[in-house]
Amino acid sequence: MKVRNIRQVISTLLTTALLFSLMSMSAFAADTTVDLSFDVPDLSVQNYNSKEAFLDNYASTAAPLSSNSNTSTPSISDFHISGNGNSVLLGLSINEQSQSFTGSLYPVVGGGYYDDKLVLGDFSATSDYNIVSFRAENFPDAGAFLRLILEDLYNGEVYDINLELTNSQFTILHQVAVDYYSSLGIEPNTDDYVAIMQKTMSLMQISKNWSVSTTNEAVSPLAWATPYDYDSISTSNTGLSVTRATLNSFFDKMDSTGSTGYTYSSTSAMGKILNQLGWKVYHNKTASAPYFYVSYGVDNSGASRLVQLILCGYSTTYNSTSGYVESHLQVYGSVLVEWDTSYDIGKCKVVYYSGGPELTDVYLCSSELAGTNTIFTESGLSFSLYSNKNPWLGFLISRIPKYGSLITDIWDALTVSNAKVSEWAQGYEVTVDAQNAAGGLIKDICARSKTASLLSVGNYLHLKGEVAGTYSSHKIKFQFTAENII
Repeated sequence: MKVRNIRQVISTLLTTALLFSLMSMSAFAADTTVDLSFDVPDLSVQNYNSKEAFLDNYASTAAPLSSNSNTSTPSISDFHISGNGNSVLLGLSINEQSQSFTGSLYPVVGGGYYDDKLVLGDFSATSDYNIVSFRAENFPDAGAFLRLILEDLYNGEVYDINLELTNSQFTILHQVAVDYYSSLGIEPNTDDYVAIMQKTMSLMQISKNWSVSTTNEAVSPLAWATPYDYDSISTSNTGLSVTRATLNSFFDKMDSTGSTGYTYSSTSAMGKILNQLGWKVYHNKTASAPYFYVSYGVDNSGASRLVQLILCGYSTTYNSTSGYVESHLQVYGSVLVEWDTSYDIGKCKVVYYSGGPELTDVYLCSSELAGTNTIFTESGLSFSLYSNKNPWLGFLISRIPKYGSLITDIWDALTVSNAKVSEWAQGYEVTVDAQNAAGGLIKDICARSKTASLLSVGNYLHLKGEVAGTYSSHKIKFQFTAENII
């Protein structure tokens, strides 16, 4: 879809622009960032003869397991790292050959579990080696360590390098990453924030950082990393059913314990939801308060699940006193979580609040207004959308002949009215005869967000439509494109 392609280009350009802008701020960065410089003499290395062999034993926080490789373990020593937010230099000696990598360190700034525990590195490759993963962690029950995954670009071997860090060494790494992030000037609830979230999540996924992807790696979810178009009229449920109460409880738990982790059994209702891969949607149209969730999940190379989940509710009513139909669509929960599936017990940890799939190009319609002489004569919109954006300035309508059938699949029938738009409201012909003369009776009114999106809790669209004539019934309809960042 064009919207997705444009967004990908914008995201790439944005990240590039942010990095270049940081380069131009070297004087500022030098005054505000911590200098990084230390060596780690002791390290352990496990060698694998292929990515497949490595992935069989990969786990994000565990020490490397024994390899089934018959290749000899390389001599790796002289680990040292230095620099600051502008440029970090990582050096190693591999089989007595010095290798130097340059890059940057990133913290996770999502309000969740990893904010003070994780540092991710993004380093350029040398002619000989690619850094697939740089992940420094500090946990109260496990201490501080750095795990470095190197890929030999000539023979395909993988070196799994583990180094124990002191608390002060991790603190310096983390502070350098935080200083770098701060110098970018990224604010929550902005497109910049979504772009840096996408960048950070790509560094958390080892499957995205090989020099060349492998057919045997569990990367099939990446093939699903395309926009998901949803239509409330015709799209069938693809996700597991779950009650609104269970979803409400999940988001309450994430608010209260997501930064420390909450355990769900993989056989529990919520564990089954978190275990879904690819795009999933469940829409309960018959509930007293209708709702739906959209999720996107990937298997992080067997180590964990990464899952984006958004919960929305909606309503539509006719107020006989005011004569208005009012339709409302709102976000009630949005998180990106990591779910550890080991030992049949999942510890669910928030990585980013407001990290659910982003719902873009949202259409919200009050539709199929029944009654031969019943028409919409006005529409109005109020909203709170992500990044404080405004939706597309205009309203869509569909017209039908006076004695024509109501349109059930309205999307292709919606057109922009020529009526004047003022202050997010629009008026139409006020009599049946005038509308009929203009091309047909207005039975469907719709607002469209275009690139403005629903993402954070509290984001909403609210559509009002004034009705002339005897009211009997109408329906709410919506469609959107969901976009993932993992």
